[in-house]
Amino acid sequence: MDASNGRKAVETSGNGRLETFALVCLCLMAFLKFYYSFVAAPLADEAYYWLWGQHPDWSYLDHPPLQAWLQAVFTAVFGNSLLALRLPALLATLGIGATVLWWVREARLSGERLSPVLALAMFFSSPVMFVFTTVVFPDYLAILLLGVAATLFFTAMDGVARSGKVRAGVLYGAALALGLATLTKYNSALFGLAVAVTIAVYGPFRPLLRSPHLYLAALLSVACMLPVLWWNYTNGWASLQFHLDERLDHSIEAWRVADNLWSFYGNTVLGLSPFLIAAMVVLALRRPQNAWLSNWRAIALGALVVPTLFWTAFGVVIRPAGYWNIVAYVAFLPLAALWFPRRWVIVAHLVWGAVWSAVYVVDYTALPLTNVVGARDYEAEGLYGWPQVIEAIERQRAATGADFVVTSYYRTGGVVAFYTGDRDVEVISERHDQFDFWLDRAARAGRNAIVLTDDRHAMSPELQASFETIEPLEVLAVSRFGYPIRNYQIMFGRGFKAEP
Repeated sequence: MDASNGRKAVETSGNGRLETFALVCLCLMAFLKFYYSFVAAPLADEAYYWLWGQHPDWSYLDHPPLQAWLQAVFTAVFGNSLLALRLPALLATLGIGATVLWWVREARLSGERLSPVLALAMFFSSPVMFVFTTVVFPDYLAILLLGVAATLFFTAMDGVARSGKVRAGVLYGAALALGLATLTKYNSALFGLAVAVTIAVYGPFRPLLRSPHLYLAALLSVACMLPVLWWNYTNGWASLQFHLDERLDHSIEAWRVADNLWSFYGNTVLGLSPFLIAAMVVLALRRPQNAWLSNWRAIALGALVVPTLFWTAFGVVIRPAGYWNIVAYVAFLPLAALWFPRRWVIVAHLVWGAVWSAVYVVDYTALPLTNVVGARDYEAEGLYGWPQVIEAIERQRAATGADFVVTSYYRTGGVVAFYTGDRDVEVISERHDQFDFWLDRAARAGRNAIVLTDDRHAMSPELQASFETIEPLEVLAVSRFGYPIRNYQIMFGRGFKAEP
């Protein structure tokens, strides 16, 4: 192929060795995904979001409600289990794979030679995609819905570019998928902004601006957020205050901004795969003569640039996590193999994803590998020792006659609730979280509780002041293969106060 036309410099279809290697990597990652799903203990945030589903509401403090509603349905059908927790992400992965195959089919129909196996392996070899289609954070559902939105938006926009006709049904379907993605996670709205900017600046798509269907479709997307608006209206706009005030750094300093952006871009490169950067450069610099691929390139570039610029600007007042920009990759990754300049770069990307995925699964199912070298991975540490901790909590609760359990952080509260099935576990901490909306202090007044803290989340002044007295019961030292993980403190709180 002629690389000057913006196509890849190496063939990715009909290359037996490359396709075989991609299949091996894809099978390895599929095995790791299934192994993790049915072996790894719930991540703290997984349990936290699961608990939202056990308290159905119009929305929640941290995120919109769609993922929580889905968890409520799966728990009702399959019970409180790892299967119920992780099955939605596994099913979503199949749907995401289907959207990738759609892109491949359309690319092949346009004359591009691309292996379906390679496209799937390339997509999931990006560590951020492997992880966030495996763990049950809201991201897996947002990725699926954005994948659907991307295919439908492109179909509508490409149709306008080629024939001038607006396919209203397809456009409304795209808007609905985008609205549901935003009802899952707020950052999905950035994909909608990217689509709007692309339509405005890319000439072949610009006729859509004259269609009333575009604006009605936008209203449909916004209408999907009505549950969130209602919940915030009835709760003092709590989500807006949380995201746009409480989480922001109001003291803007140059060194802090630089550190935020260094962290954001560094984690982005590592999580996306440094070898994909080469494909992005080719995507930006080379414009294809193929009309279909040229139109796809426009939406892929828009989706890459707009969210990335947003988080770069936001880095002035917050430390953005690299994975927050995941919406930028949903349109680019399915056809990324078409833009790799050399075959060895493709192989390196596949190896990067396979190795990274294996390390991640070992880290979160066997031993936090950072502990081996004396560092700390607090998220991975939070997966270990819970059978021991839960047994001690239940034993001490029975011995003391405690009425309820309270923990010092939302993450431990969610995990205790998941393991015990007690959906009324309380959390009192300095961090504002969803537990604040569930705690009825007057109803708990005068009662006794088992109090759980750990060396990562110690007793806060508010938790200490919430009881007449707190006395220690036992300390549990969690270790793995001789490596210390975390210490948990179990205490007995007497006389919960209606006002701390």
